[in-house]
Amino acid sequence: MAHFALSYVLRYGGMLDEAAPECNKAVALDPGNYQFRSCSMVFNEMGNSERAMDFLRLDPGSGWVSSNLPLHYERMGKRAEALASAEKIVGDPVKAVMVACLSPSSPAQLDKEVRAATPGFLADPDPENRYWNATLMAACGKQDIAMRLVRSAIEGRYCAYAALQTDPLMASLRSAPEFAQLLAAAKDCQNNFLVERAQVSH
Repeated sequence: MAHFALSYVLRYGGMLDEAAPECNKAVALDPGNYQFRSCSMVFNEMGNSERAMDFLRLDPGSGWVSSNLPLHYERMGKRAEALASAEKIVGDPVKAVMVACLSPSSPAQLDKEVRAATPGFLADPDPENRYWNATLMAACGKQDIAMRLVRSAIEGRYCAYAALQTDPLMASLRSAPEFAQLLAAAKDCQNNFLVERAQVSH
């Protein structure tokens, strides 16, 4: 659990290269522990979908995994699987946005669902959830909202410096003029994290 907790902190600090080995150590010591499922975030953000799936398989059928499978498949370029898994989600208000985004529905329907969901996305107290919803908005082609959510996540101290460069769902944002500013903000966030870590270790 200590390795997992450390991976969690490193993930928020934007240190995916350090978080991944801690996830691997945790699951090696305690194979099958469903609590390690969120390590899938580390590997999905790194673009390592196969390893991410190993951690999603730790808690098959749970609401958390069901809600995370669509974007996992979308990162792999498997739109049909992403849509099929989104349609199976139960009890998550983001389902309507996912289905509208991933299916060949009308742009008007997608716009309606996004307008309804955006205030809740921005109000979420967990900055990682705001990052996650940013990836959904990027996948839906809603670049402006995705940028707002990433900025909000960084301001909430989800540093995402590595994720912005490696997450497959962020690819559509990397050519935007504002992306360099977001990346710089994420780097500043990570630098602050490293300074605080150094202070704690002394």
